[in-house]
Amino acid sequence: MVRVLAIIAVISATMLSTVKASEDWLPHGMQWAGPGIVRLYRPDRGGFLASYLADLERLEALGVRQLQLDTTCASSCTVFLRLGDRVCVTDRARIGFHHIVLWNRSTSGPGRFFAAERDFNDRFLGYLPANIRTWRGISGGLPWRMAWLQGEEAARLIGRCT
Repeated sequence: MVRVLAIIAVISATMLSTVKASEDWLPHGMQWAGPGIVRLYRPDRGGFLASYLADLERLEALGVRQLQLDTTCASSCTVFLRLGDRVCVTDRARIGFHHIVLWNRSTSGPGRFFAAERDFNDRFLGYLPANIRTWRGISGGLPWRMAWLQGEEAARLIGRCT
């Protein structure tokens, strides 16, 4: 019985240390670049918006002072621009926007993608900073084909990482 309790104590201590270590967990493709500085280093082509909104909340909860976009950030990844002046771009950054596509999971089949209504796209645009919403690539609404913000134009609108 004592041996069983000792094993349980070791397992509990291990679980607690794992939880402590996970407090600094970052979203996929990101790494710490310094105190309060996170870098997106792996190309991110997007995914389910709800996941990215949760990742955005996580970055805010961690007190991230700067998010460096150092690679492709497209589709749902662009929600990180909501961090405003805490986001900066490097020369390698490419930020892609497109019309939102929704997934309809069907119980009788594999499901399908379909275009979101205009008001849903407008609500997503509302997540973005004003200077991004008025950028020529998306000023008339989210385009059907990917619109890329990069180079000097991205540095002027978002800010260059120093």
